[in-house]
Amino acid sequence: MSKTDDVMLAIGRLQGAIEEGFKNTDANFARINGSLGKQDGRIRTLETFKDQAAGKITVIASIFGFCAAILGAWITSWMR
Repeated sequence: MSKTDDVMLAIGRLQGAIEEGFKNTDANFARINGSLGKQDGRIRTLETFKDQAAGKITVIASIFGFCAAILGAWITSWMR
């Protein structure tokens, strides 16, 4: 083999290695994107739960505040 053939062979091997690296990188990106999609779904679920819990706590606090106001008025009128 001549030096030209050796260089061409080395370039061909390098090109193959680079193409294989790109394929592996693309596969890794696809796997990462799939994982990120799952995490986004979980985050949305938690945010929805948090919003619903905050709404329920607000309603419960309002009811307790109303009951406390009635109780306070009753105690005030009872003490007079």
